Amino acid sequence: MGMPTSQTAQRTHMVTSQGLLSTKDGKIAPTAADENVPRLPQGYASIGLPIANGAFGQVLAAKTADGRMCIAKRASARKHNANEYLASEARLNAKACALAHGSRSLAPFLGVLQVAGTDHLIWELCPGAQFDLNWYLQLGDTGRVRLARDLGVINTDEQCMSLEAAQEELLASTLLREMLLALSVLHRAGIVHRDVKPENWLVDSQTHSLRLIDLGAACDSSGGSIAPVIGSEIYMPPERVVSSEAPCEYDVYAVAIVWLRIVIPALSSQRELHAFRTAVDREHGSRLTDWVESHCASSSSSVRQAMPDDMTASAQRMWQQWVAFFARGEHGRLAWRLLNKMMDSNPNTRIDADTALADPYLGGCGAAQRSAGVALAENTACAGSFSCYHTDGLVTDAAEECALAHEEAELQSITLPVATHGLLLQASLPTSATRVMVADVAAGGAAQASGMVRKGDELLAIGPLDVSERPLDEIHELLNSWRDTTAQFRLLRTLAGY
Repeated sequence: MGMPTSQTAQRTHMVTSQGLLSTKDGKIAPTAADENVPRLPQGYASIGLPIANGAFGQVLAAKTADGRMCIAKRASARKHNANEYLASEARLNAKACALAHGSRSLAPFLGVLQVAGTDHLIWELCPGAQFDLNWYLQLGDTGRVRLARDLGVINTDEQCMSLEAAQEELLASTLLREMLLALSVLHRAGIVHRDVKPENWLVDSQTHSLRLIDLGAACDSSGGSIAPVIGSEIYMPPERVVSSEAPCEYDVYAVAIVWLRIVIPALSSQRELHAFRTAVDREHGSRLTDWVESHCASSSSSVRQAMPDDMTASAQRMWQQWVAFFARGEHGRLAWRLLNKMMDSNPNTRIDADTALADPYLGGCGAAQRSAGVALAENTACAGSFSCYHTDGLVTDAAEECALAHEEAELQSITLPVATHGLLLQASLPTSATRVMVADVAAGGAAQASGMVRKGDELLAIGPLDVSERPLDEIHELLNSWRDTTAQFRLLRTLAGY
């Protein structure tokens, strides 16, 4: 969290946008909204030693009179406007917790306590929330195993030094679901966090959930104009400022970046993450698909700049991990599709948290809709009511029924030489040109020799690239410029054929 400028006019605009009003003499007065912030009685808690220092405040240990451990936060005396930021944070915490009382996705805010003339924000300490996501990242593979245990992905008694493929997949989807659940809670309250980063995610090992903390840079999107705030640039979306038309989608992009740091271990390094953001944002116009295609294809017209063949060892390691995750069966393909929606460079078309939670990758009702050929947007009641999930984030029986939609379909992966793959492709119907099917297999081609491909199979992905919604000519262009001599084709076979 930081100030964008020292100019009085812009500073006053920022404070106003966060729910505080400037008086005629330039001093800050609380708005009526501050009346909703609980004021704790004198003697409610005692303030202990400092734990950490933030940009505009200090975090301290605290204990209530009845012995409950708490966390306190007070404004830094050396930071200009620190008190105003603290007041804004109190108001937004009170609003969020009032609308989602007892949420496992937030820190339980108790209110404001004045000690020795200084306001302190007080949160009840969650015993299971000892470490943030950054702590797990610093531990490497050991941290990923610990994270899987604390989120309930693997049994606490299970001894292992690294995760198996199935456990990695479950950790990835569980982690993303937990982060989106927290965003959903805030966004339904009209609050944009604006500083989503690993340090602001506490992992609660008792509730197996993620708790999103630190609303110091947050704003109320329902309050009109939204001023810029300098947060953690490496997690910011390309627009860098909150869109007035799609404010909450700002956080969705940031969640995608944090999630990638867990899914792709090479990105746990700040240096490699910065290089990745630079490549996507500057070299490929913030289009994630272009960045991936630059590794797969050498001369596609849709690619601005291909990666050099002699990429660094760290870049090769990162790319190998990318392919290993996103080219792994249907799980990887669906993860890739959702990631692209979350990292859409246009905030107005970027997916929102509730719709993302209903995505097939997370087992939501979108899975059944896809199989039925129904667009998710046509069923807003499902996404809006969050009907596929319990309030604690567990998938309900309804969502499990969604997954059964694939029972009559067979998913398979096959590696073929690109030059002689022998797949004769065509669009399934004139009205559905983005759905590409196998019209036949060429005599003497690799597909025919494999015996694994038949007429009517739907082409879903090539390598780590989801091509299920791409025009036929783009798929041909991609294969003509493919870098490697072989490619993995992922196909869907249905009983109905086409």
